[in-house]
Amino acid sequence: MYRLYYSATACTQVISDPKTSFMSIKITARSFLFALSFSLLGCSSGSSNADPEPTPAPAPAPTPAAPITYKITYAGNSLLSGYLGFVIDNKIMAEVKAQGGTSLGAGTMENFSVANYVTPQVLDQMPKINAAFDPTKDVNVLVLWEGTNHIYYGATAKQAEESLLEVSRRARAAHPQWKIVVGTLLPRSEDDYPATQERDRLAVNVALRATKASGNTLFHELADVALDNRVGPGGTEKDKTYYADLVHLNDAGQQVVAPIFAKSIVAAIKQK
Repeated sequence: MYRLYYSATACTQVISDPKTSFMSIKITARSFLFALSFSLLGCSSGSSNADPEPTPAPAPAPTPAAPITYKITYAGNSLLSGYLGFVIDNKIMAEVKAQGGTSLGAGTMENFSVANYVTPQVLDQMPKINAAFDPTKDVNVLVLWEGTNHIYYGATAKQAEESLLEVSRRARAAHPQWKIVVGTLLPRSEDDYPATQERDRLAVNVALRATKASGNTLFHELADVALDNRVGPGGTEKDKTYYADLVHLNDAGQQVVAPIFAKSIVAAIKQK
């Protein structure tokens, strides 16, 4: 008699008959192979039928910002009024369009500057200036360039500075949306100018720079034309390259200051 010991799943089976033993092993092996192939088929089938990861939809392109519409209103003296035929407001507008590029849309301007005006006379004009505010525009900019005549006719530096700031106060009281650009004062030395003219002009410029640096809300930008070495230092008013006389800029001089004003105006517009 033959005996065969077969171990499967931690169990020991004793089979007495050799034929039965052989058949039992054969059936067990076939069952094992069948189960293994079925298991592998199931794994393969499950893997191939799995849903693929969805492709994320592309993010929509951002909508480009609409160009900013604006109006520039000028207030001041002969330096802005077109005295002697040199029209600076057009030069400034051309520079604003060039510097602003495609971010700026349609722009208009209105000029209330008058030759020989002092800042208190600008203050008298405030009802007209504020009426020029155009609510259909995205931004309204008020450009103020005075102080030199006020000093020339007897104001102290403090009085000239305070009058300029008062223009800003009245403008913003009427329309808080005004963006205000103030210009620094240039030198002058005609025959009858006061001895304090240069000293007080420099003092006003220092005060305006300090006010701008302080983060004030009276005006938004300072067009510091007096920093340009061609037209700003005392004595440059005698250079006929840029000055028509001892006070007023010629065409070349206006070409110097127009980009400076434009830079401040564009900065004020883009603050919206």
